[in-house]
Amino acid sequence: MLSVFSKINFILFFFISLLFLNFHVQSQTIQTPKSNLEIMDSLAKSSASTLLNFISEKKISSVNLSIAQHDASWLFLNAFSLLQNSKNISVYSVLSNKKEECPNDLNIAIINIETRYFNIEENRDSLQRESFLHLESFLKSKNTGKIESLPPIKLVYKDKIPRENADRLNNKSYQFANASIPEEQKTFWEEVGVPFILVSSAIITVVLLFTVRSK
Repeated sequence: MLSVFSKINFILFFFISLLFLNFHVQSQTIQTPKSNLEIMDSLAKSSASTLLNFISEKKISSVNLSIAQHDASWLFLNAFSLLQNSKNISVYSVLSNKKEECPNDLNIAIINIETRYFNIEENRDSLQRESFLHLESFLKSKNTGKIESLPPIKLVYKDKIPRENADRLNNKSYQFANASIPEEQKTFWEEVGVPFILVSSAIITVVLLFTVRSK
């Protein structure tokens, strides 16, 4: 009988350990959201993929990439460099190992790229995080001089993060990945109740003092 109970206990312990391990892994995953810079890198890659698809549809096999000066320019240069082989398009830029003349220029302007935090009314311990990206671009043919505007790219990423992690997710080296943290919203009790009690207590104290002195 003891051996049977021992086996049952071992099986129960095994399954409980698995459940605990699974819960621990899930909690670690939930508590570790992506950093703001990681999200922006993902948006940059998504936008680069979209633009390369536009170019591929036009049967263009190579472009000279030019990005207007911006703090985030390097993100997009890296994104195009990483994705060009998968799209079968040669992208020449300041990151290229060799310079080659090709008849098409791809010009990109970063209109807006930023991360913002917002309070969540029903959950004071969390923040709404929103990352925005807006690009404008055009293709220019050196042979014909024709300039063709490409569809603008506007991407938004939204999620909820623990308030306590907000500062750690920032990257202070880059403004677009460094969001200001809004002040925690006060409850009705904190905003009205506490001041009312403090004022009332002060008034009562003053009244009592005058009452004692008058006696």
